[in-house]
Formats: sequence, C-alpha cells, structure tokens
Amino acid sequence: MGALPAGADERAFLGSVDAVSAWSAVRERARLLARHGDSGAAWGRLKRADDGQVWLLDETETAAALGIRLVGAGGRELDVPRAGGRAVAWGAWSADARRGWVWQVGRLVALPAKKSARPGASPAVPLPAQLVGELPERPEAALPPSQLQAADVILFVVRAAPAKPGDGWLIADQPKGPPAAYLVLPGEAPIYGGLDYLSADEHWPLEPGSWYAVRATPPGKPPRQGDLPVLRAGEPPARVPKPAPPPAKKKTRAKRKV
Repeated sequence: MGALPAGADERAFLGSVDAVSAWSAVRERARLLARHGDSGAAWGRLKRADDGQVWLLDETETAAALGIRLVGAGGRELDVPRAGGRAVAWGAWSADARRGWVWQVGRLVALPAKKSARPGASPAVPLPAQLVGELPERPEAALPPSQLQAADVILFVVRAAPAKPGDGWLIADQPKGPPAAYLVLPGEAPIYGGLDYLSADEHWPLEPGSWYAVRATPPGKPPRQGDLPVLRAGEPPARVPKPAPPPAKKKTRAKRKV
C-alpha cells in the first residue's frame, strides 16, 4: 500500500483524484460499476472485522457508523495493516458469491492518521440492516419528535417508510396521532441518477408501527407552513419496547333498588 507524501494537502489530493467518502460510493453506485468498465476512488478508515472481512468506514457526519466491504482484484483478500488506518481505495463495485456488493480494490494509498470523531463506534459489520439495536427500556428523558428543539434523543413510532431514498421516514409521537416529522437516518440521501442499486442489507429495516429511539437534530430553520420538519439522526436507531397499555377499568354494577 502506497502513502500520501509527507506534507501533502489531503483535501487537495482527494479533490484531484475525484475521491468520494465511503458511503457516497454506495449512493453513486450506478456510475461506479465494474461490469460497465467504470471505476473511482473512495476514502475512509480501514477496519478488519473478526471474520477477516476488510471494511472502509465512512468518516463523514451524515453516514455515521456505515462502511463498505473491500476485496482485492479478483475477489482476493486485501493485505492491509491489522491496526487499520485511513486510506483511499481505487476500485469499482462488483458482486461477490453471496450476491452482495463489494468494492473491488486495484490500489490503496494510506492517508495521514487522524483522531476518529467517533472512537470505539465502529461496529464489526457496519451496514444499516445490522445496526439497529434493541433497548430493554424506553429512554426516560427522550422527547417526542414534535417537541425537539435542539440535538437530543427522540422516542418515536414509525408511520411509513421513505417513498424513495432520501425522503425520510414518516414518524409520529403516538401510533394514532398525526405525523410529527420526517426522519433521515445516517447514509440516506437521494440516489445518483435516480437508480437504486442498494442491496437489502444497505437499507434501514425500521418497521411501521414499531417504536424506536435515536439522537436527532432539528432543521436549522422552521419548515414552511403546512410542511413537516425534517429531522436528521446522528447515530443508528434502536428499537424500544411498546408502551404498556393502560389498566382496564373494572366495570361496576349499579345496585338495584328494592
């Protein structure tokens, strides 16, 4: 693996080779397909999982915790440092034997070390379908979406999935209440060219009618009249238990007058 020359400007270098962040390569898959003879460059933080799979983790705030699978030319295992490090990976998208997407790498160049913005937050398998956690209890201090004023944890019920990538999940304070907001999860954005090449494990698997909690940020300015606010999650969501139904009232029989 090569390395960026000492003292070189990283931002200028990434711009000169038209490199995109790891998860942006997913969203722009339509123009980076090996079978079409296309190729490009993706940058991020390398991580070798316990099963030996090498990942390139996205370091941008909009794709927190997400990453892409890397393989060498012809599907061979990549020789990368066990400790990982940051790198640019030149390659293109291809399908592996399990029909999953992998970034087939032709060249790697190491980038200067940088402190991770989310230390210890890199899961072994960083794909949306495997990132949704389970909380044993509902967070006590969580706010309903309609009351979010600054970055905080919200507790919400999903009303509907996004109509298309980037639209956001329709969420509410209560299952039978009115919609409160749209929620955009990490990595979600409109797809380049309008073609959705995402696989099942690259979509968030939230279920309408289920309850979740996540740290979210409100929009910078109020929405236009009649529009719902668009909230943005800064981490993977977690499923939480449904609220217990209120105790049923005991029916009492009126005493008959004699």
